[in-house]
Amino acid sequence: MHRKSISSQKETRKCNNHRLYYGANFAATVVLLPLLVTFDFLTNYVILTIRCLSAFFATLNFVVFYFGVLSKSDNYDWATISSNVKFSRKVLAVVRTTLIFFLSVFLFHSAAVLLGAPFFESVTETFDFSILLSVLTVLPGCLYFGPDTNRWLRLVLGSGSQSDWEIKWLQSGGTTIVGSWFGAFAIPLDWDRPWQVWPVSCVYGALIGHSVGHFYVWVSNTKPKIQNRKHV
Repeated sequence: MHRKSISSQKETRKCNNHRLYYGANFAATVVLLPLLVTFDFLTNYVILTIRCLSAFFATLNFVVFYFGVLSKSDNYDWATISSNVKFSRKVLAVVRTTLIFFLSVFLFHSAAVLLGAPFFESVTETFDFSILLSVLTVLPGCLYFGPDTNRWLRLVLGSGSQSDWEIKWLQSGGTTIVGSWFGAFAIPLDWDRPWQVWPVSCVYGALIGHSVGHFYVWVSNTKPKIQNRKHV
């Protein structure tokens, strides 16, 4: 009975941590989107705005992950790296995780070019947009999964069973990518609007998809808690 109580407390704590992460990302995106639209930051200062968005969401992810995950003993990958592990192994883990992140940047950049982004022109914009996509989608996985290449391959290839966090991560990341893809449909239209310049509409689409995905996961993570209260 005592073991069940401890297990239930751990699951509740994990659920709360997930709600904190997804709720914080959803709230931040909902606040930022109206500001971007109202003041036309993306159309007037596209490169600077994308870089600021990347820095903001990266900082948000690190802060929420540190205080909401590492501060709890929920057996997350980075939390299992004890003080007894050699410093060289810790550095190697960080380097490998960083390489995974920048590999995702390269893949997003390549995919954008293959799907029609300018190859010689707007290279900086495409690269910054790729970093933003990686921050929104891959960085949370880097923080949670670390340098576990087998786990990354299993998720990318869709093989094997998936944990609750992995499913939520795939859902929220998938809506972000789909949103950016839908944003590209506005670029070739003959409307001559400033937000049709690459990659402004894709950034808007990515942020909208990011907010939708995180809201969905946040709500789905809240429902079990409400149902448990009703049964008590």
